[in-house]
Amino acid sequence: MTIEHGKIEGDFTVHGEFMLHGMITGSATVETGAKLALHGMVCGDLIIENGAQVDLHGMVCRDVWNNGGTLEVRGMIIGTLHEHAGQTTVADNASIGQRQ
Repeated sequence: MTIEHGKIEGDFTVHGEFMLHGMITGSATVETGAKLALHGMVCGDLIIENGAQVDLHGMVCRDVWNNGGTLEVRGMIIGTLHEHAGQTTVADNASIGQRQ
């Protein structure tokens, strides 16, 4: 697993297993088969592809798009959570702007 504690400028695509304790200044896409443990912040959108896994403890400043992955929301989504496919679990203490 790759662990990042710094800032990633611009958009970023997750391949493999990745843990973020820092910030992505753009949007993040989690590809099919990849895993993201987010303890930091994504300033743009978070896009979860079919077969990807995301454990969101941190914050997404815009929208989250679950397009067929497994998503666990324990942190904060300021924008809208779009549940197009896949499995989404939201903890009782999570904060979501809107849910569709």
